[in-house]
Amino acid sequence: PAPTPAPSYFVEGKVVDGYISGATVYIDQNFNFSFDEGELSAVTVEDGSFIIETTDDELFQCIIERPIIANVPIGAFDSTLGEITEPYDMILPSISDAGNQNVILSPFTSLLSSAIS
Repeated sequence: PAPTPAPSYFVEGKVVDGYISGATVYIDQNFNFSFDEGELSAVTVEDGSFIIETTDDELFQCIIERPIIANVPIGAFDSTLGEITEPYDMILPSISDAGNQNVILSPFTSLLSSAIS
């Protein structure tokens, strides 16, 4: 018989100011608010959506308590405003703060993050 595939755990969501494509969304596992080698990440597509996936349940339980950050670089695309000319970040304090695994990162979540910190 074929081996049973490992279960998959994932975080999915959208980056919205207008829909942002080309942003790197990452789980800030060490709370330093910069993208480090080995941190789980994904790049947003045209409708702003992303999926970050792991087969490691222990890692997943850890990352849902960590900040999730969308790094929006020059050249990313905002469906409302067009091409991004000034880079910026949007932050959600943690996935568990979102109340579910369907995560939305927006200017509002960034305001929430700065109020918490």
